[in-house]
Amino acid sequence: MWRTPSSLKWLIRKRSRLSGTLLHLESNRAKYLARLEAIDAKLSVVQRDLAAIDLVLPQHEIQVEPTDIAPVVPHERKPLFPYGQMTKVVLKILREQNGWLTARELTARVGVHVKDFEYIDPRLALEAVRRRLNQLAKKGIVERQSATPAQSRATGDHGRWRLVRHKPMQQANAAPEKPSSNHLRELSGS
Repeated sequence: MWRTPSSLKWLIRKRSRLSGTLLHLESNRAKYLARLEAIDAKLSVVQRDLAAIDLVLPQHEIQVEPTDIAPVVPHERKPLFPYGQMTKVVLKILREQNGWLTARELTARVGVHVKDFEYIDPRLALEAVRRRLNQLAKKGIVERQSATPAQSRATGDHGRWRLVRHKPMQQANAAPEKPSSNHLRELSGS
């Protein structure tokens, strides 16, 4: 049995990392090229619509020079879901799981419901899901099982989440029902 020289081991490791980086970059390149094509298609539509409005504006009785109108730049960061939908999706996933999920696992499952999720920064998506989970925890809808710092370092998990489980009321703890008037008559024998 022979030992691998350290110089050869370093070259093997270096080649392995570089080939992995190349695969990752090629994959990202394909995604971004597809996204660039979609942007180019949208760009031509917006340019056509702007040109049409620029032709119509001078024909209005109040004269407005189209170049005098300042552009309004749209916000780049859009929410993952319309208002209220994040909560519905998160609760649906937690109900289907019926157990503990990490925020990362939950984010991956939420991504199935988001259009063009692969183009969204994963850190922003994870942050949005964690923010929603913390708000739901404050309302008592979900609960968190926190990991200790040692567990976080070892596993990379920072806690797990699930729906709050309501314990069924036991008959002994349940408040006695008020007897109805029919029930009182039966007891008195009338």
